[in-house]
Amino acid sequence: MDQADGEEKAFCCFFSSARDFARIGQLILNEELWQDKQVIPQNYLLNATQPAKYLKGHKDDQPVDFYGYHFWLTTYENKEVIVLQGIKGQYILVIPAMNTVVVRLGEKKSSHQVRYMADDLFKYLDITMSVLNQ
Repeated sequence: MDQADGEEKAFCCFFSSARDFARIGQLILNEELWQDKQVIPQNYLLNATQPAKYLKGHKDDQPVDFYGYHFWLTTYENKEVIVLQGIKGQYILVIPAMNTVVVRLGEKKSSHQVRYMADDLFKYLDITMSVLNQ
């Protein structure tokens, strides 16, 4: 609610645990399957993780290549990364080429952006890659 006895928020505030966020990431990594059961329509994830090129970036008016249906898309160290990000620094990072899901819970995120994403996201990707590459 936006205030006591107010309106329901439709744009934010999904409360969950790190384990549940990891399950969402694993569902994305498994291409809509959970325990070998189809739980999301097959084409949804494919479409959701494709750039929404029909949209234009508000900074440069170029076709969007970094965003799908509420999924942020980037490449890091030549690997595709699917990102879900919360308004307070929560991240679900899915790196299919490394069969990896990373969850970061937080209460603050950077106000600086790189490709329309908070730049601290790339710090967490640095840490993830350093751990995975050991």
